[in-house]
Amino acid sequence: MTLLILICSALNGEQIHVITWNVESGDNDRDTIANQIADLQEFDVLGLSEVRKLNAAEYTMAAAIGESGIFNSVISETGNDDRLLIIYDESKYENLGKYELNGSVAGFPDLSLGNRVRAPLALKLKIQSSDLQFFFMVNHLIRSDAEERQYQATEIRKWAEAQSIPVICVGDFNFDYNLPSGPGNRAMMNFLTNNTFKWIQPSSLIKTQCSNRYNSILDFVFVSGAAKEWEAKSEILVRPNDCPDSNETSDHRPVTGMFEFTLEEKVFFIRGDVNRSGSINLSDAMFILFYLFVEIENPSCFKAADVNDDGRVDISDSLYSLSYMFLGTSRPITPFPVCGEDMTQDSLSCEQSGFDC
Repeated sequence: MTLLILICSALNGEQIHVITWNVESGDNDRDTIANQIADLQEFDVLGLSEVRKLNAAEYTMAAAIGESGIFNSVISETGNDDRLLIIYDESKYENLGKYELNGSVAGFPDLSLGNRVRAPLALKLKIQSSDLQFFFMVNHLIRSDAEERQYQATEIRKWAEAQSIPVICVGDFNFDYNLPSGPGNRAMMNFLTNNTFKWIQPSSLIKTQCSNRYNSILDFVFVSGAAKEWEAKSEILVRPNDCPDSNETSDHRPVTGMFEFTLEEKVFFIRGDVNRSGSINLSDAMFILFYLFVEIENPSCFKAADVNDDGRVDISDSLYSLSYMFLGTSRPITPFPVCGEDMTQDSLSCEQSGFDC
């Protein structure tokens, strides 16, 4: 049984609870697994591996037992009887899209290796109450071929490097991190190249699988992007008599993790309204020029001064504004001409002051 619980708690009250579990499709009892899922409370997103397609509906219903949310799920197209399943609370998260690295995502190869194994499955989710977006990806890398596992690990890393939002990447990676101090196999080395991913390492390391042949960790939680800055801790859980496993249960141990992070406060502004007067005029373009070349006053909202929405404030923003006002060229990027939120991610600050949006 591979079970991983992640609890992400924001200082403004937002929380994300995630569970991932390899249910060992070839040697388990469906009802036993469903009952174990139902016993696990207070999670919002669940990633399962080695799922038979016919069992997906029962597992989804089990996830909703005792919960107040409304649970939905997506299952991978690849994997045959060993598919990947993500269950999520759609009352808390908006599903912005399913991404399966089976050759259907532009620019990335088929990691199902010709549908011989399951390709990594990701959901892009948005927290309804805060608009924070993140990817949740569940994986189960190939066990039987070390070179193909290395290839999968490298391509997952490249995918994460191409993303602009946090990624929580979990599952049974078959990285063979030998205890007590490693190292993992070459696939793990490939995966951690460039410091793209951060392993949320448990404080006490014990094996996560029940085989007497190995004393290693196969199941991990990694994060990339902004999630690497979140405060985090992890633990490998040992249940009474969990090993050796039976023919009704899975053969991996639970792994838990907790993340704490601060969400940005929503800020409303009018793009181009640099002096926060409630409208855009010549004084706004001049404000940018004085800021750049005379350095007498900083804009209270740099996002508003980023008229062309390229993530920085420079002379092109003043020229963009002047061209719009006097030459009738393209209008400033949304939010304009009324107050709204910045729809693109950047590092520019904005104080909630001036004109009352």
